[in-house]
Amino acid sequence: MDIFALPLRCHRPLGRISVPGDPVAGQFQFRYVSRGGKSDQLATLAMRSLVRCHPNINIIVIDANDEPNFWLPPQDHSGKFHVIHLPPREDEVAHALGRGTPKHMYYWRHSAEVMAALPSADFFTVYVDADIMFLRPMDLASLVAPLRHGRIAAAVDESSVNYVGMIRRAADFTSRLLPAAGVGGPLLQAGMIFTNPADDGGIFAQFWQLALGFARADHIGKLPFDDMCLLTALLGQGGALWERLLPLGHEWNYITSETQDPGIFGCAAHYGGHRAKAFFLARQHDFLPQDRKDCWGSIADPRLSNLQPDVGAFRLWRNWSGGPAQSEPVAMPFALSWNVPYGAKEFEFRAQIPTAESAAFLLYVDGRLVDRAWTAGGPVRTVINSYQADVVTIIAVTGPGGQSAFLNCSFHFSQPMEPRD
Repeated sequence: MDIFALPLRCHRPLGRISVPGDPVAGQFQFRYVSRGGKSDQLATLAMRSLVRCHPNINIIVIDANDEPNFWLPPQDHSGKFHVIHLPPREDEVAHALGRGTPKHMYYWRHSAEVMAALPSADFFTVYVDADIMFLRPMDLASLVAPLRHGRIAAAVDESSVNYVGMIRRAADFTSRLLPAAGVGGPLLQAGMIFTNPADDGGIFAQFWQLALGFARADHIGKLPFDDMCLLTALLGQGGALWERLLPLGHEWNYITSETQDPGIFGCAAHYGGHRAKAFFLARQHDFLPQDRKDCWGSIADPRLSNLQPDVGAFRLWRNWSGGPAQSEPVAMPFALSWNVPYGAKEFEFRAQIPTAESAAFLLYVDGRLVDRAWTAGGPVRTVINSYQADVVTIIAVTGPGGQSAFLNCSFHFSQPMEPRD
């Protein structure tokens, strides 16, 4: 469907967008496992980015350092925060890869030792890597029903084609140890896995048993894509949990580097690899300034770049106290998010396009698309209900002309604000 062929400057009022009494994010617990100074630094930034998008999320940190680190919940976090100090033991995988090394941690983070240390909780659980930074809210509500039915969600990795060749060349030992013959697939990203502990098919117990088997056979260090190979063996075609797989798109877990960017539709940027981590850490204050900003996101950088052709241009991170000034041109495409202040009932969005170019504006509430507006130049306006929401997001898309928009965004309160209890 050509969105620019639809009526211009359209506005469809919506009903209340909320989850009364129990925001969806409060049903999820994100689990971090961290060992080493750089990992701890990244995990702290990752949790700040997560809470900025989902303030009510629950977080558990497995502090795998030999000496405990001092962890604090991120600012403005309203969910549960729990820390467990658990240095890895000398297990069979450690004997093969070295205790506490990055390769050991790929497997140990899902070990029986870690699973036994977790407190019982009535949450959907999300294992997440410390180097995944959250750009805007995820549509967690879309996962609730599948997870309740025992599905397991993970993003498909961009290297699926490469994996096919690598696993085929390693067939001399993998065909004897993996639960399914052949290449399986698609290759799954192990950096963020959504499960329902009450009905997950015993995925992590099976994962750990596979890891132990490869360690005993002295092949654990040769697996194509390491832990991703075992996750794919279980959830991919022919695997024991194939029927449970809920594949997620790249916007949920986009492998990011200096030359590869998730763009405006990305929810999470995964800075895997040493260079990518160094690239992010050098720019961390642009992404997450020390002082709180209620509006954040990315705008287009029209300068020529060496990014992949389908990405097109670098993203520039921006942060504002209340949003861009009305006189400030905002380069499109952009993705901007606002924390909803307490008591706000509506979010009003206005934009002015100074040229006759077409533009579309997509409006999200806590990661869910709730409204759209279009214009072929001139003003556009829409109002969405923000009651009980945490974050509203606007994504602007346009043609290749590289134009800008002038924004005027505000929250409306139906009655004077009262202090929180």
